[in-house]
Amino acid sequence: MARQIWKLTALQLCNLFNFNEFRYTKDKKKKGRYLAVGITWMILILLLLFYIIIMDNAYLIMGMPQIVPLLGAVLVSLVILFFAMFKAGSVIFQMKGYEMLSALPVSKTAVIVSRFLSMYVTNLFFSLLVMLPGIVLYGMYQEPGIDFYLLSLVGTILLPLLPMTLAVILGAVITGISARMKHKSLVSAALSMLVVLAVILFSFQADSMEGSIDEEMMRHLSELLMEQMRGIYPPAVWFTEGVTEGAYGMFFLFAAVSVGIFVLMAVILSRFFSQICTALQSHESGKTADISKLRENSVRKALYQKEWKRYLSSSIYVVNTALGDILMAVFGVAVFFADTEKLEETLQMPGIVAKVLPFMLAVMPAIMSTTSCTISMEGKQWWLVKSLPVRTKDVLDSKILVNLTIALPCYVIAEIFACLAIKTTFLGYVLLLLVPIVYILFISVAGLSANLAFPVFDWENETAVVKQGASVFITMLTGFATVGIPLVLLLLVRDAYRELFCIIIMILLMAVTALLYRRNVKTDFRRLG
Repeated sequence: MARQIWKLTALQLCNLFNFNEFRYTKDKKKKGRYLAVGITWMILILLLLFYIIIMDNAYLIMGMPQIVPLLGAVLVSLVILFFAMFKAGSVIFQMKGYEMLSALPVSKTAVIVSRFLSMYVTNLFFSLLVMLPGIVLYGMYQEPGIDFYLLSLVGTILLPLLPMTLAVILGAVITGISARMKHKSLVSAALSMLVVLAVILFSFQADSMEGSIDEEMMRHLSELLMEQMRGIYPPAVWFTEGVTEGAYGMFFLFAAVSVGIFVLMAVILSRFFSQICTALQSHESGKTADISKLRENSVRKALYQKEWKRYLSSSIYVVNTALGDILMAVFGVAVFFADTEKLEETLQMPGIVAKVLPFMLAVMPAIMSTTSCTISMEGKQWWLVKSLPVRTKDVLDSKILVNLTIALPCYVIAEIFACLAIKTTFLGYVLLLLVPIVYILFISVAGLSANLAFPVFDWENETAVVKQGASVFITMLTGFATVGIPLVLLLLVRDAYRELFCIIIMILLMAVTALLYRRNVKTDFRRLG
């Protein structure tokens, strides 16, 4: 059975990253797209490594070495939990692939284990990417014994197990609840986002339980964060205490809980896998079409309604694109209830909130856009769009309007609370309103440009284009860069020139948006796909 598990896992990983197609295809355009995906991945990995090294080094310089493995473990666990939860139903409980494999001479256990291993390998890579820089820097500063390196390496390998298990359970529960409902994709997306928001709000609540942070607490920030993490995610604290303090009992508790829960779930799934898949994949039958209710609409409105229905039919699509806009609204509300004056006093940076708030509101919708994969989501039905007697402009406008439909209500909520939360000049309020909306328009058009450049139509699972498409990563990278670089420069600009600097950035961004839009509408659909 080990041979079967190895071959099935290798096959799934090859399909996940399209290794075989890249290796054997003779289509130069496809090879170019895969190379662009690889380059994008490398850029993102290097940026992540740079950020992690800077963050870990800062904590070590401030004399808080325990925070390095703690925050690394928390980051790995939360990211794996969120992303694995969204694709658990499409990867672990995918019935179509299982029915095909069940006809082959392979065991059911081998199929289940290979699916877990394919998820585990990708999550392990992320775990190593986040944890290894911190382990090396901690070793350079603290000069610990050999047991630190051994325990850290073993712990890093075990870190993905528990969040993966929780993600599969949550994903199965969400899929099961929504499966028999009329709008199951929308319900599934809403439940997934509620789980994410609940974790975020719980984190805020955990912070508030400690009371206000005074100077004494600042001197003991390491202990404070350890206590907060103990209430949010205890296994991360067990891991940290085990590797930094040599508390072998705590480390073995972390290892036992991670492996034990994972093995228990794997055993249960191997026994009831077919029944669980059947239950999760069942759905309520649709209604018979009533031709008397057909209405005539304009071309653009009809295309928009088609696009909107297509968007709501995929819970993975909704969660991975609407979450940024929802977090923008949540952040605006959080700023209203936060004590911004005390924050500025603690940071010794008066006026910093009003200075960075426009860009902080913009960053969340700027990295998540429906347009970054909207062309690819047409899949094998793309030929229908190409055959329609409509203008390219109308098709692309309908796709942009879907992103605006989601972003604008969240933008309005965020702006109302943000404007009430801070005190600034008239021009400051204008920029607070202008900056986020300009970024929303920009990323709507830029995401569409990226997807027109790197479309993928031959996918078997929506996860492949929503989470792993080159255009999605290019859009995310573009959003980070176009918000992050001006934000850093803004902190270096004198307050007297702050508003002028923001106006120049907005003019440049609007000019780029106009140029990209004109280029998009001139696209010849016949050359795509």
